[in-house]
Amino acid sequence: MKNINKIIFKGEKPYEALGKAQKYLIANGYSFGVEDGKNPIGIKRGDFIIQRWINIKDKEILDGVMESKDFRGKKVIIYLKTEV
Repeated sequence: MKNINKIIFKGEKPYEALGKAQKYLIANGYSFGVEDGKNPIGIKRGDFIIQRWINIKDKEILDGVMESKDFRGKKVIIYLKTEV
């Protein structure tokens, strides 16, 4: 069974929260896709190239997503699957 872990990153400057989220993912062995407007960014454990959200056909194979109302903004949320 899988649970979802929610991690919130905040920042004051443009893209600061996104930068913090990306550093966290890299430090923990995750790859992530590119920013695509307001669409989520896919996350996968390991070394992967992840396409833009609209181009990912098998979203269920992802280990999580990064979401924000505006990735330039002050808040980015990561949702990661965790084994239970």
